[in-house]
Amino acid sequence: MSRVAKLAPPPAHEARPVPAWYGDGRSATLHRYLSDDFVPQFLQDLADGSLATAEAKAWLQADRFADDGALVLRQPVHRAFYVLSAELRCRVPGEPPLDPRKVASAGMVLRRRRKDGVEEAWTLLRGVPIGWEPALPDGDPDVARRIARVRGAPPPDERLPYSGELSHPMHATTALDGEGRARTIVWGFVPVGSGSRPLELPAAMKSRFARPGKKGPAAGDELAAARLDMAKQFEQALPQPFGARPGSSARADGWHVDDGRASPAFIELLDVLVRQQQLATEPVSPAKTTLEQRLARFALVHRTPKGARSLDRTLLDWLKAVRADAASEQRLQAWLDLARAQLTTLPADQHFAQPLPDGGGNLGGSVFIDADEAQQLRAELVATHGARVEEAIDDLTVPRFGQRDDDLYVAVPFVRVREGGCEHVRFGPPSPPFRVAAPLDAQAARPVQIQLPKLSDLKKALPKASFLAPDDLAEKLLSLPVGKGLTPDLAPTAANAFGLCWMFSFSLPAITICALIVLMIVLSLLDIVFRWMPYVFLRLPLFCLGIKKP
Repeated sequence: MSRVAKLAPPPAHEARPVPAWYGDGRSATLHRYLSDDFVPQFLQDLADGSLATAEAKAWLQADRFADDGALVLRQPVHRAFYVLSAELRCRVPGEPPLDPRKVASAGMVLRRRRKDGVEEAWTLLRGVPIGWEPALPDGDPDVARRIARVRGAPPPDERLPYSGELSHPMHATTALDGEGRARTIVWGFVPVGSGSRPLELPAAMKSRFARPGKKGPAAGDELAAARLDMAKQFEQALPQPFGARPGSSARADGWHVDDGRASPAFIELLDVLVRQQQLATEPVSPAKTTLEQRLARFALVHRTPKGARSLDRTLLDWLKAVRADAASEQRLQAWLDLARAQLTTLPADQHFAQPLPDGGGNLGGSVFIDADEAQQLRAELVATHGARVEEAIDDLTVPRFGQRDDDLYVAVPFVRVREGGCEHVRFGPPSPPFRVAAPLDAQAARPVQIQLPKLSDLKKALPKASFLAPDDLAEKLLSLPVGKGLTPDLAPTAANAFGLCWMFSFSLPAITICALIVLMIVLSLLDIVFRWMPYVFLRLPLFCLGIKKP
């Protein structure tokens, strides 16, 4: 009985991205273009061999204007665009090019390299960015694909919310090298000007990370620490007993207002309540309501040798009455300016000599605040300040690319290759490390030329930049002495006697020229302080170069 040996199918040879023949031989290649038609430019450079020239690589040394000498990539706002490319080869003797038809998909990931050597990936959870997390070595960026491959299941539905490392598409194409040999290239746009994460994760994401055994993102810990530090700093801004700043700046007997005259601690407290918290004004918010309810507990009294007699008013009643009257509000603001200026010379255990304004006269009452009430007011002030900060930063996002010392990045290409009926992910060599320029980085900015019109051309067309103003705003604008554009029959005697809405139109070129003139004046004035004129303003004679009409 003969035995027939069963021959196993030959193993599929490994294919992965490698440095292209026109690169440095160590890393994936970055290419810079200074116009938005960079895709056809790159393909043309790839076809005619221009990528291997010294001119195409010169920018890699010229654009090292970071403090540490690292390569810097500009953002699209600087009108600069970058392409990452690598070569696909089969890892067998001779290293033939991979057939592009075997490429299921190709892409790149942008990773951050910290100083301690940890490589981080920009991670999404169900479509929501959660920021930089430790990268998985050589794993599929798509979590759903990774799980499906382990289970032997088909690829997941791409319409579902994405979880995993953010990747960007690359494209496979063929090209001929300098010796006429066919090569397979993957290339793609490097998006260094986009991407951000919420300052704080949505509530559903918070609960997911709060489960036992789940570790929350570092961004959440960092934000919580920042909030705690902010609360401590706010407490230190006010003296005891209304804050945590050490030193005795309040009267020990608790009378912080004595016959209309305020103690140094109360002066600083009132300045925060009036100017920062905007108490007793519209709009009303829950945080302001809590503080106002606390002020309503502090009664105004008249002190006599026989005791204190209530004046049937509270500190909140007084503040509302003052802020409701424009003249009284102005006197209060002037009083705060004077009181703040004299705080350094006022003894801590005394009261301010100038009495608080109240309507047509001065506040004649006194206010007693014990230590417990002051402590509760301090806690409510911290909570209110935190709520105002939360409201201000509610829609803020953290940019994907920063300018800190640890913000050094690389672009890493990868391909998904069909081999032996399966799909395998192969990562290639990373690009040279780079930093990303800030949008207002002066060294990253490129020259911009804006053509201004001739002075005679300004009078040839009607104003075209229009603003529609409601009746109450129009009433204020019409009171300004700029009514030369109105004929006598249209200009009302009163500012807006009929309660009409008005449209105000301006010449956009004229607005630009006015802004230029005002900017030059302001720069000249501030040059007295900053001495910056040689760096912020340049005036050069230049031939008209075709902009002057014959």
